[in-house]
Amino acid sequence: MSKKAHDAEPHAPLWCLTYGDMVTQLTAFFMVLFVMASAKGASRQEAAAGIRDRFNRYKNFSGNPLRSRAATSMAQFQGARANALIGPEVTVTSVARGRMIAIGGKTLFDKGSAQLRPASYETLSKIVDIVKGYKNQLEITGHASASEVGPGSRFEDEWELSWRRARAVAEFLAKTGNIPESRLMINSSSYHRAAAANLTGDEDSRNRRVEILEVSLLDQD
Repeated sequence: MSKKAHDAEPHAPLWCLTYGDMVTQLTAFFMVLFVMASAKGASRQEAAAGIRDRFNRYKNFSGNPLRSRAATSMAQFQGARANALIGPEVTVTSVARGRMIAIGGKTLFDKGSAQLRPASYETLSKIVDIVKGYKNQLEITGHASASEVGPGSRFEDEWELSWRRARAVAEFLAKTGNIPESRLMINSSSYHRAAAANLTGDEDSRNRRVEILEVSLLDQD
């Protein structure tokens, strides 16, 4: 594949999201005007009551409804583009509580290390771009491969190693990405939640990963 084809931008620019949102709201507005102009008598009163009830529900939405809606729309849009933007060793999936971003393989760490590899900085910077600007909590969980901590290691066990990995990513998000520390929480999983079982050699690097759970606004009541 040529460099020109590889660097091609297959998706629409970000301004299309705002433009599409505006067109949708204008369409809804004119539909309301049309309904009110067409209805007569009791039908008009019923239409007005229905519209009033819907707006009251919207106002009573927990938090700032416009901010929540914008955050949800952007998260969905970015989620659709994330794999193309971030790289082959990063997966973005929707889960019950929000969105899970998993960075695995050799992107972040060498075996037995919690020191971020310089090659990981670009990847993490792209992740910052898709999570910054919202109030969503980021739960960062570090993982390790089995038997990754051996004699002479600076870590007591895989629990400490995976915790240090989560902390390294959290510090990057806070110091380099300017993500408020109040949004960050770190966890350790050791080797007990392997990405895949019975991996050996280079494939085992998939277990040396960090997962970032971006908890949805609705799950933070």
